[in-house]
Amino acid sequence: MAAHRFYAPQASRIGQTVALPPGEAHQLRHVLRLRRDATVHAFDGRGREFVARVQAVDRDGVSIRTVEAVEPAREPAVDLALALAVLKGRTTAAVVRDATMLGARTIQPITTARSPAGAAAAGLDRAVDRWQAIAIASAKQCRRAVVPAVRPPLPFAELVARGPCGLGIMLVEPAIAAPHASIRTVADQPPPARATIAVGPEGGWTDAEVEAAAGAGFRLLTLGSRTLRAAAAPAAALAILQYVWGDL
Repeated sequence: MAAHRFYAPQASRIGQTVALPPGEAHQLRHVLRLRRDATVHAFDGRGREFVARVQAVDRDGVSIRTVEAVEPAREPAVDLALALAVLKGRTTAAVVRDATMLGARTIQPITTARSPAGAAAAGLDRAVDRWQAIAIASAKQCRRAVVPAVRPPLPFAELVARGPCGLGIMLVEPAIAAPHASIRTVADQPPPARATIAVGPEGGWTDAEVEAAAGAGFRLLTLGSRTLRAAAAPAAALAILQYVWGDL
């Protein structure tokens, strides 16, 4: 049976005793009911992972001691950022979970002209904390040692003003009037070092947003002749890109 994994952001070397964050400590103590000397794995969220032993379980929390370095799961060669339009309800959380499993390195929530009512960038701070916690939980489950950084939300105009980081891709619907191509065309070029993929909201991008993105250097690409749900498109696109770039 695989050892239980815990997120320990302070773990950086062998022979170090660190305290687990409160949520991780709660899971170890109250959910899994582990005790002193139990063997676990700990990862720091930045690519390091260790075999560790539980040192203390008490009212003050849980501490572990790293005893051996572990080779973590290989990270994708392409540093991939997902610029995701905020979706309705808990749908954004599900996309964050799946994007973590599929190797995204950064998740940048964005607000667009067709974002849900009330989804202003300035009012999403608490949601970002929740999405970051979901990214941590997803990394634990899929055995990544890297936790994607969930950035503070940006208005779409600011994302465009900054321009894409590396190769820029905007997923668009196949029926748009602007010139576009299939996502399969990325296979015709060498893998980039970095890439940004922007995925729109339930109502899709406006013509003005598509024009602005294209002007900023984003390539307009589709996932084929069918229009996918906004919640399904990110996972489909990430899986395709990871396959094309040799990371699946």
